[in-house]
Amino acid sequence: MGQVVTPESLSLRIYSDGSVDIEYSVEPDPTQAQVNVTLFGAGYQDIIVVDQDGIILDWTINAGGIGVDSLGSSSVIVSYSTDSLTNKTGSQWTVSITSPVDTIFTLPIGAVLVGLSPSPRGISIIDNQAFISMPAGTSRISYLIGTAGTREHAIALLNNAKADVNDVLEQGIIIDEAEAYLAQAITAYQNEQYIQSEQYSTHASASARETLSLAASALNKINAAKSIIDAKRSQISDDIIAQAEDFLDQAETNYVQGNYSAGLESAEEAYSLVSGAPINQSGNQTLLIAGGILVVLVAAGYWYMSQRDTEQILQKPDTQQPDIDLDEVFRKNPHLRTDDKAILRMLEETGGAFITEIRGRFDIPKSSAWRMARRLEDDGLISVSKVGRETYLQLKEQEEEQ
Repeated sequence: MGQVVTPESLSLRIYSDGSVDIEYSVEPDPTQAQVNVTLFGAGYQDIIVVDQDGIILDWTINAGGIGVDSLGSSSVIVSYSTDSLTNKTGSQWTVSITSPVDTIFTLPIGAVLVGLSPSPRGISIIDNQAFISMPAGTSRISYLIGTAGTREHAIALLNNAKADVNDVLEQGIIIDEAEAYLAQAITAYQNEQYIQSEQYSTHASASARETLSLAASALNKINAAKSIIDAKRSQISDDIIAQAEDFLDQAETNYVQGNYSAGLESAEEAYSLVSGAPINQSGNQTLLIAGGILVVLVAAGYWYMSQRDTEQILQKPDTQQPDIDLDEVFRKNPHLRTDDKAILRMLEETGGAFITEIRGRFDIPKSSAWRMARRLEDDGLISVSKVGRETYLQLKEQEEEQ
């Protein structure tokens, strides 16, 4: 009997006729002669199995899947087609699967997403095609297929976006970006600009769902941080507890204001600070107090000197702001988070900003601001430079597509 394995990765590409191409990889024991791979669905077609070098492997059908002759293989990639994972009721299609790992769904081009469960890990819309990342477990996605650019297709997308936005708003979640997209979709539809309306509607739905998922993650981490602070309050130093509570206050403030990404980061800071703190040792209290006073004095002195120096040199460089269409940047970078976009808008308005100005505008901790700057710099969207002791950010000229 061969080794039984589960997928390391799983992706589904769905076509307009309901057929589905499935591809996933497994990592067998190279010393085993055969590995048993479970296949999803029924009525398998066009089964292809290759190893890590692309060499085709022999296989045989068995109960619930296939047995692959995998001796010497460290990775096995299985691909096949099936039409048993989708069903159609009226004009609505539904695809469902139960997977032990996260799954990537690629919907047909122009498909209108009308429902999904549970909340996705992420949704990207590229050239009118939806890419959805769903967590392990049972996933169910419903969608419509129509002719893009028509009144009927646009109204279906618009109604779906309205339902998504209202559903999230009813849960008390702030979704300014999604509401703005929805307003643009309505205006475009009223002006009979159906393609633009479809695009805005799709962005509204995706933004609403992503924000809902982010808000849930932030709230869970805030509650976890509260619990660990209460549990370790008497076991670790008062200074660490105070710092953690400051981060927790920032997290709760950001959450209430709808800045869920910053709220999540601050809650993670609070949790990490407490979970990694050393337990108090008896007899060290005097040393801890003296050390704490010394740290405060040194920090205060450093802060005073840095503030004095900053006041002397805090003058923006005399550089020209590049002419950049941020809406086009957002379209080409669907992975950008809501706070990333807000900061890029600020840089567009101001022509550039010091990182301290960004922290002040959005009320975020230094660590979050630094992570944001590195993230946007890695994406090639901003330039980062030093002006004295300060870090200066500016939009970066985008290369033209060939």
